[in-house]
Amino acid sequence: MPRFTDFEVAPGGRYVAVRMTIDNQYRLVVFDIAGDNFDVVYALTEDETYGARWCHWANEERLIVSIGFAGERGLGGRVDTQERRLFSILMGENKLVPLYRVRRDEAPLQIQDRIVSFLPDAPDHILVQYNKTDPTQPQVYQVNVNKTTRHKRVSPGKRNVRYWDTDSDGNVRIGTGLTTDGERTLFFRLAGDKKWQNFSHRVENAGSVFRPLGFSAEANVAYVISNHEVDPAGLYTFNIETDTFGELVFSHPTVDISSVRIDPESGEVASINFVDDDVETVWYSRRPINEAISKLTKRFPDKSLTTYAVSQDANHAVVRMSGVRDAGQYFVYNNVEKRIKLMPPQYPDLPEDVLAETITTEYSARDGLAIPAYVTLPPGINSLEEARGLPFVIHPHGGPTARDFLRFSFDVQFLASRGYGVLQMNFRGSSGYGTEFRDAGNKEWGQAMQDDITDGAQWVVDSGYADPKRLAILGGSYGGYAALMGVVKTPDLYQCAVSFAGVSDLPDLIRTARRYIDGRFSTRFIGDLWRDRKMLAENSPARRADDVKVPVLLMHGDKDLVVDVSQSRLMAKRLRRADKQVEFIEFEDGTHYLSLYRNRLRYLQETDRFLNRCIGDAAVVASR
Repeated sequence: MPRFTDFEVAPGGRYVAVRMTIDNQYRLVVFDIAGDNFDVVYALTEDETYGARWCHWANEERLIVSIGFAGERGLGGRVDTQERRLFSILMGENKLVPLYRVRRDEAPLQIQDRIVSFLPDAPDHILVQYNKTDPTQPQVYQVNVNKTTRHKRVSPGKRNVRYWDTDSDGNVRIGTGLTTDGERTLFFRLAGDKKWQNFSHRVENAGSVFRPLGFSAEANVAYVISNHEVDPAGLYTFNIETDTFGELVFSHPTVDISSVRIDPESGEVASINFVDDDVETVWYSRRPINEAISKLTKRFPDKSLTTYAVSQDANHAVVRMSGVRDAGQYFVYNNVEKRIKLMPPQYPDLPEDVLAETITTEYSARDGLAIPAYVTLPPGINSLEEARGLPFVIHPHGGPTARDFLRFSFDVQFLASRGYGVLQMNFRGSSGYGTEFRDAGNKEWGQAMQDDITDGAQWVVDSGYADPKRLAILGGSYGGYAALMGVVKTPDLYQCAVSFAGVSDLPDLIRTARRYIDGRFSTRFIGDLWRDRKMLAENSPARRADDVKVPVLLMHGDKDLVVDVSQSRLMAKRLRRADKQVEFIEFEDGTHYLSLYRNRLRYLQETDRFLNRCIGDAAVVASR
C-alpha cells in the first residue's frame, strides 16, 4: 500500500496528521515536526472493519476525526449503510472524545460528519448539519469540539435544501438541494438578512453549471463556477444582491477547474487547481509560502509538485513531488526556516528502473470526437514508435464521471512490469473536460461510451502497437462494467476480460440506488427504469451472457457499499448457466477501493495469473 495519504497540518505548523500504513494497515498518525525528526505523538487504533475517513485541526492542539464503518439500518428490510462518527483528540491526552451525545433510547445518528464550517475564528466550535427525524431537511448545529455535549441549533432546515454553507464569519448563507421531482435548487441570503432568496433559476437547466464556492471580501459577492460564457466552466464573482455576474477570475481552455482555495481571512482566491495531465496550481495569494512553492516548482522542472495541505498560519505545507515513473515522495516545507523535511518514499522497495513510461496521446472516436488517452509501455520501451505487436490491456476508468491522469498508478505499473502495454482513455462522459464532453455520456452506458473504448482498442491494433490476438480488457467499478460489455458487445475483439466490482445489471443497480436518499437523482444519467427499460436490458451484461465467447475473471468485495457484490454474483451465475468460462473471487471484508492490503495483493496475483494464461507468455506457449 502507498505509505501516506490524507495530510493535515496544524495551524501553527507543529503537528502533521496523516493516514499511514503500519504493518500493511492504515492508521491515523500524528507527527510532531517541531524538531529535526518526525516524532509520533498519537496513533489511532484501527482494524479492517473501521478507520479514519478524514481529519481536520480545530486549533493547534485538537484534531477532529471522522471514523467510518459498515452498518445496517431500516425497518421493512435491512439496508447496508456507511456509518460515520465524529470525535476529537487533544494532543497529550490522546483519547477519542465523541462529539455527539446519544440517549439510551435512541440509535446513534448515522452521518455525523457533514461539516458546514470549521469556524477558523472560533476554534472551540464547528458547524455540522443533520436532522434526526428527517435527513432530507438538515438543520445546522454548533458543536463544541472539546467535549460530549448537547448541540445548539443555529439554523433550521428548509424544504428542498440538502446542503448548507456559510460566509467567512460562520453565517449560514447558501443552501443547495433538490425538489421532490429531482430538480436542483439554490438559495442565497443577503448579509444581515434573515430571509432566503430563491436562485434556483440559475441551476434549473440540465446543462447549466452554477456552483457557489463561498463569499469574497465583499459581503454579498460570492465566488461561483459557471459555464454561462465558457465551457469548460470558469471561476467568476457573482453579486447576489443584483443577481449578476462580475469578472471572470480564471478559466482553462480545455479542462475544468478541480478545486479553489479561498483565503478565510481576506476572502480572496488563494489558489486554483486544474488537471490537464497532472494537477497544476495557479497561485493568487501573495503569501510568502505560495511564492516559495512556486520557486520550488521551477527548481524541479521534470517533477510535478502538488500542495496537499497548508497550515492556517500559511507558513507550513505538505507537498508531493512525483513523476510518471516515480511513485512520489512527500515533504514538509517550513517557510519560516526555509527548510524542507523529506518524508519516507511511498514505495521504498520499488526501484525506479522497473517502472514504465506513460505517453500522453489521443485518438478519434468513430464520430470524430477526440478521446484523450494514456499509453503505458513495458519498461525499456519509451515511445510508441518502439511499440510493436505487444500484448495489450485496455483499461477504462471507473465512475464513469471521473477521469484518468498522467500519474503513477499501481495496477497500470504492475501490468506494464509483466510486459503488457496498457491503454487508458477518458471516454465521453468523463469529467474534467467541460460540460458538453461530460453530458455526451448521459444514458450512454454500453453505447457511445463503450464505442469510445472499442475504438481505442481498435486504434492500438490498427497502429501496430498491439497484437490483435493478445488483447484483454480490464477495469473496476464502471470500468468493470465496460470490461464485461466489451466481451458482450464485441466478442471477437478481446481474448479475455477482468472485472473488479463491476456492474452487470443496470435495472438492478438503479433499483438498489433508490433505497437511499436522492438515489433516483444520482442514477438519472444511466436511464429511467420504465421509459428506458429496453435500452437498460440490452446494455446489462448479465442479461447477455450468451454473447460472451472468452474467459472472464470476476472479483468483488463482500462489503462493497458502492456496487453491491450481488452484481458480480449474478454475472457469475448467468455465465455458468450459459456454460461459459468464468472465475469468481469474493474478497472477505473487501470494499470498493481495495483498501485492505491482502485484498489488493490478491487482486494483482489473480489478475497476473489470469492474463498470463490468456494473453501472456503462457498463452503464447499454449498456442504453439
